[in-house]
Amino acid sequence: MNIQTQPGKRNGSALLDIIAASIVTALVLVPSVNIMRRSMNVNNRIVIRQEMATACSSLLEQQMADAALTFRALKIEGRTSVNTETLGYRVIRSDHSDYGGIPKQLMGISVTVWHDANKNRRIDTQESRFELYSKVARTDS
Repeated sequence: MNIQTQPGKRNGSALLDIIAASIVTALVLVPSVNIMRRSMNVNNRIVIRQEMATACSSLLEQQMADAALTFRALKIEGRTSVNTETLGYRVIRSDHSDYGGIPKQLMGISVTVWHDANKNRRIDTQESRFELYSKVARTDS
């Protein structure tokens, strides 16, 4: 079976194939790029929260060790950067009952770390935060 075409005249089936392939590619590619973008945003939030948890745990351990030695009340605020993100932190150590302490016997320790997205050095309602609490008893007489 031999199909012959006139010189200078083309079937156009190759052009239709290219158009169909472009439509199928666009229908698959656009949603997959959107899914990848959302996945990267979720992954970034997870990394930030993991870093917040690590920083909070580290600060709490440091404060517990210091409180066991000195048994001094204090309040500290500061900032740190992790992977180009700014994290703020607040540490409160007190033997007052408002913080779970017992005067001259038990010290409550509160550590809060937040993602300071707008870099205003304050905890805002839309900023994610991580809080840990612990207590240290006085060991000397």
